[in-house]
Amino acid sequence: MKILVLNKGAYRDFRESLTYSDEHIDLQDQKIKQMKYGNIIASAPRTILPGGVFFHFEAVPDICTLSAELRSFYGINYEQVLTEGPNGIYYSGPLMWEQCKKSPFRHPSSWDFRRILVFSDGDIIARKSIASGTSREAFRKEYPDADELIEVWCVEWEYYDKYVLNYWFEWRGPCLWGENIRAHEKYGYAINIDNLPLAPRMKERVEAMIQWHDTALDWDNPGGASPWTDEENERFDKAATELYEDLKKELGDEFEVRRR
Repeated sequence: MKILVLNKGAYRDFRESLTYSDEHIDLQDQKIKQMKYGNIIASAPRTILPGGVFFHFEAVPDICTLSAELRSFYGINYEQVLTEGPNGIYYSGPLMWEQCKKSPFRHPSSWDFRRILVFSDGDIIARKSIASGTSREAFRKEYPDADELIEVWCVEWEYYDKYVLNYWFEWRGPCLWGENIRAHEKYGYAINIDNLPLAPRMKERVEAMIQWHDTALDWDNPGGASPWTDEENERFDKAATELYEDLKKELGDEFEVRRR
């Protein structure tokens, strides 16, 4: 199998790091020892291109391991990891991650959510969601000078190019967190509620929930028991669920909000 790891939109461009590791064996050995899964990145056959890096693997579990290592070791988001399937079609990172959870792994015979990546001189110049029944060759007329058109099967939120946010509470932190690249680029990871398209009343409600959540910790003795009773826990959980549902409604179709 062939895996294309894209640099476009990367938080860190790791191509230079790979080349540097190859040229400095001592540093490479040092980095390998730090890796949770061994030396899969350093030892994998690869080709470095302007738009990314091609890796080659035989087994599906190795692909999932590669994706995990790239994310933890190089800061590469799994959206940038494309895995080649049958007939030159690629699976997006989020879709491949879902497929890897299933056993045994099977290639889908068809898929509703598809995108086209258009390459020129090794870089991506366009990303397009395509309707069912449309061939990638139909885009040749729109991009006659393109070097390559890659069809990518993806998950629904990728197809609709949504902002993906996670909803959970952290001590003295926000309750919404950027999950995908699009959300990171516009809102960051720990999201300031004032930057979201929400009504003032909803923002006040979010802030009140954050302050309420922080009263669950005894700040004079953080390792001790929570001052909350079971009844207070239940009240907070109910209010947090109601807030979650209302946030999804108010943010609308451009966002996907997930509860963790």
